Amino acid sequence: MGLEGAFKPGETARLRLAWQAGPQGLDADYTVFLHLLDSDGQIAQQFDAPPAGGWYPTHFWRPGEIVLDEHDLAPSPMLPLGAYRLIAGLYRADGTRLLLDDGADFVQLAEVEVVP
Repeated sequence: MGLEGAFKPGETARLRLAWQAGPQGLDADYTVFLHLLDSDGQIAQQFDAPPAGGWYPTHFWRPGEIVLDEHDLAPSPMLPLGAYRLIAGLYRADGTRLLLDDGADFVQLAEVEVVP
């Protein structure tokens, strides 16, 4: 995972992710969710998009394959300044999130500071 750029309203940070399909691959298409969570754990802003810009749907991923995925994150001008947790996960069209081996439905990627 790599995060480049500052979280400043009006600017864009670039997030680089690497996903790995499990031993069975994926049986459906999933969408990536990226959430900024405030100090209360509430979603302050979200960014949802298909992985790989939609060019490589998840049902094509082969078992064990690693897929690189980039997202541009532009904090809303309405987002209060301060500290946030950036989390990520995958969900199906019906909203069901993909579970990790430990039973969680997201991973925390980073703690970020929204600055002026």
